[in-house]
Amino acid sequence: MKNILLIGFTMLFNNIYSQTLDMEKFQVSGLVVSAQDHKPLKGVDIFIEDKKIGITDDKGYFSDEVIASSNDKPVVIVFKKSGFKDFKQSERVHPSLLKKGFNFIIGLCGSSDANPFSDTRMGALSYAKTKDRLPEVMKKDLFNKDLNALRMEKGKVLFEYKGQPYLLSESSWIKLESLDDIVVIDGREKGKARDINHMIQRDQIKGMTRECNVNCVIGLKS
Repeated sequence: MKNILLIGFTMLFNNIYSQTLDMEKFQVSGLVVSAQDHKPLKGVDIFIEDKKIGITDDKGYFSDEVIASSNDKPVVIVFKKSGFKDFKQSERVHPSLLKKGFNFIIGLCGSSDANPFSDTRMGALSYAKTKDRLPEVMKKDLFNKDLNALRMEKGKVLFEYKGQPYLLSESSWIKLESLDDIVVIDGREKGKARDINHMIQRDQIKGMTRECNVNCVIGLKS
């Protein structure tokens, strides 16, 4: 009986000790704003692994030191505020990089007419440096909103946005050099980008990419 108790205690101790070794301190910081108007949000609760680690100040900023697992599993951070939809951000980072910390800019949405957004950088930055990142993130968010508005026109793949041609799938985009860019569909050259709206529908696209010596390669759903 004593041997059984000793074995059980040893296993429990080893398990706790192993979990302790897997824990790593790191810093998180960032700004939380409204996805609608990009204004800072005060009082946003921030959780990691179901544990509250901080709250945003009147500038929408937060900076906290946290302890989480360093075993190469995703670090899941959740942002919550009354009147807004919860936003979950999952980051998978090699344990050797975890100690550098994260810097986030998060856009929470409070209605169905806006989409949440996020931008993550390695390194826990000060408020001033995080704020300096905001215009670039806002510009990216407005660009994505404009592209989503274009997607409301069903079927089309080729669009012009501010005088520049783009190919849009349901989840990605490619900026073209010109309407004469060559498009390859399912491994076969099909012609110029200007004609693609007569070749395929947007909901047929599985993926899009660029390859060497080819302007655009499109794979279709089977």
